[in-house]
Amino acid sequence: MKRLVLLGCALWLPLLAQADSLDALDAAVLQEDSAPVARQKSTLLTPEAFPVRLEPLTAQKKQSTEALSEAPELPGVPVQVGMRRDIPQLDSQSLTAEAFDWIPTANGGHVAAISITSPQAVGLRVGLYVTNLPTSATLRFYAQEAKVPLEIHATEVLQTLANNLAAGDRSEQARYFWSPPIAGEEITLEIELPAGTSTDQVQIKIPALSHLFRDPAANLEKTTAKGIGDAGSCNINYQCVATEAPSLDMQSRAVAKMSFVMKGNSYNCTGTLLNNTNQDKTPYFLTARHCIPTQTEASTLVTYWLYRAKSCFSTQLDSENSTLTGGAQLLYTNTAQDTTFLKLNKPAPSNAVFAGWNTEFTLYNKNQGIYGLHNPAGDMQKVSAGTVTDFVSCTDIKCGPSSQTDANAIEVVWDAGVTEGGSSGSALFTNAQVIAQLFGGAASCSNKFAPDQYSLLAPAYAAGIKFWLSPETASVGDRTVVEYYNPELDHYFITAEPAEQASVDSGAVGRWVRTGQSFKAGGATAACRFFGNTAVNPKTGIIYGPNSHFYTVDQTGCNELISIFKADAPSWKFESNDFLSTRPDTAGNCPTGTQPVHRLYNNGFPKGKDSNHRFVTDLNLINAMTVEGWLHEGVDMCAPL
Repeated sequence: MKRLVLLGCALWLPLLAQADSLDALDAAVLQEDSAPVARQKSTLLTPEAFPVRLEPLTAQKKQSTEALSEAPELPGVPVQVGMRRDIPQLDSQSLTAEAFDWIPTANGGHVAAISITSPQAVGLRVGLYVTNLPTSATLRFYAQEAKVPLEIHATEVLQTLANNLAAGDRSEQARYFWSPPIAGEEITLEIELPAGTSTDQVQIKIPALSHLFRDPAANLEKTTAKGIGDAGSCNINYQCVATEAPSLDMQSRAVAKMSFVMKGNSYNCTGTLLNNTNQDKTPYFLTARHCIPTQTEASTLVTYWLYRAKSCFSTQLDSENSTLTGGAQLLYTNTAQDTTFLKLNKPAPSNAVFAGWNTEFTLYNKNQGIYGLHNPAGDMQKVSAGTVTDFVSCTDIKCGPSSQTDANAIEVVWDAGVTEGGSSGSALFTNAQVIAQLFGGAASCSNKFAPDQYSLLAPAYAAGIKFWLSPETASVGDRTVVEYYNPELDHYFITAEPAEQASVDSGAVGRWVRTGQSFKAGGATAACRFFGNTAVNPKTGIIYGPNSHFYTVDQTGCNELISIFKADAPSWKFESNDFLSTRPDTAGNCPTGTQPVHRLYNNGFPKGKDSNHRFVTDLNLINAMTVEGWLHEGVDMCAPL
């Protein structure tokens, strides 16, 4: 039986102690949840969306998408799940500006929306070509029939484009920000600006969308959705072996289905979250280069976690599944080995596991039992098991036979399950540790014993990945300081406390949205946290304020603010020591192993409005915000790298 073969392959072999290895970081250790928060649309934000409707796909185009959707797929090729469609009605800045019908909001700002329909799509991702976007803008993506938009702060958009340009990409594609996927054939883009921000500062065009013919979220309520059930029939649902091999759950939780955009076309692959020796929950992610070759593709990445069946024969997803948007940073890529190593821009979901790994060559002897977890054809997570059959060395051109010690890849043959397109980039495990990732092969349900090729982790580790997986500098903390923005107040706020982050994410304390800006907490000095005087001014009936938070690791400045607090006047009231950080030297320089956190001030007091400060690590944001009138007050603290 396949199940018995699977369990006998590698799951219960004794662990080996190796120098370059690391065990998994269990999900039970994790506290923070970073999955995007879907909020109810505010009744104050109901702009009538300008409608744009594309023509139905031509018979030829429709036939080609159906052929792509139903074509047999092989590992080594990302599964195409969507195609680029041009939007002539919005392909210039002037046409897009005309489509935005700005209406005032209750707090004195403005909001406008555009609705785009691509008939026959099961999902859409819209591409924004950004020339200028106010740093205080809030973007929302949703379907008109839905009440749960995904909110994205302008910071995330601007950082995405800055990352693409910093990587050396000067192409048109580097100027695109691709929205998260929205199910259905219609997608709405809504932009909100705070009071005092001119609508003329929004300079974008929307020249294209990615028309998905497979629903990345696999909403089975829709009979037109494709994805779940597309894998070959010989593949084995993870849940079919889970009850007999409960330890496999650890590796399963480290594996994510990937969705990304390349020149407007959308694709699926598989990747794996890896632990590092600091075990500080940095979301390092391993996949294949033919999936993510450049930073521009990495910026479009969306990952789907616990994308597995609810039970062995179920066609419903595990109730713990979640989606992570926000893209990733490309840290390492290698053409010859078809390897890409990323750092996700947002923390991994709280129920994910950081997989262990091993680079010792004795773990991939011939006839060594191995197993893989992957999403073939973008389907729910499958498990395959087999053995190592050969050693190979690969160049940019071809792979050839090799000795065990010189090999940079191995061949495997499956005894149970196979791999397909969409499995690309998935990890190969033995002894519960990652040893390689899939780049190609001929295995399929119609050719079960054809070999697959996996790039070994060891050569990539030695060539550069070691810098991140085994850092020389010990971590001084594993908490993350997360930044939020409130479009009604036009205020920024940071917190490192997981419980407070959960409260803010829930919407219990107002309309706060994560900006995508964050930095690590850790160091020897406490950051003093202040809030404006909460006593009520009897003359106005409102608090003295300011209605804002302030932070500093300068203990002299902290003590001074405490000493000058006035109970009957606007002033800063000490709340707590919120998190640990490091103080810069007198010249504003940070020690090795840390990065500067800059403080900006909205200059609110002389303008007669609440003071607000922002703490950022991105120099591009500093430049953009100073142009908009913020004052750069220098480096306030130094965060661990």
